[in-house]
Amino acid sequence: GVLSAETLLENPAAFAGFRTAEWAKDNEEEGFVDGGLDQGDLVVEYLKLCEKHPVPWRMIRSHVHKMLGEWFRIHPQVREQLNAQNILTFEFLYGLVDQLRELGGRVPLYKKKKIDTLTPQDSPQRV
Repeated sequence: GVLSAETLLENPAAFAGFRTAEWAKDNEEEGFVDGGLDQGDLVVEYLKLCEKHPVPWRMIRSHVHKMLGEWFRIHPQVREQLNAQNILTFEFLYGLVDQLRELGGRVPLYKKKKIDTLTPQDSPQRV
């Protein structure tokens, strides 16, 4: 068996081939590029699903904490806002993601570079 719960909270797109910066850096030889997706995008998608399929707020709080963990390390004051909020709302949580985006320091997820996306200088030379 494989323990995946923590990993999937940090990167819910793992099974779609997306990797965190730490993972991509440790595997540089495999050629990873910014996949155009970040944890903020995934939190928004998660919150939309929670609106359709109710989940206890304590679980939502815990999941958002884990999913935005890298951003919270960059902007701990935003994490403190979440910790101080006794009653959560979707509006508050969407606003939290917006605030993190405005503050900057995007935390992208990475995908393996595909052969067809190689630039001419990356392509092998024909002899």
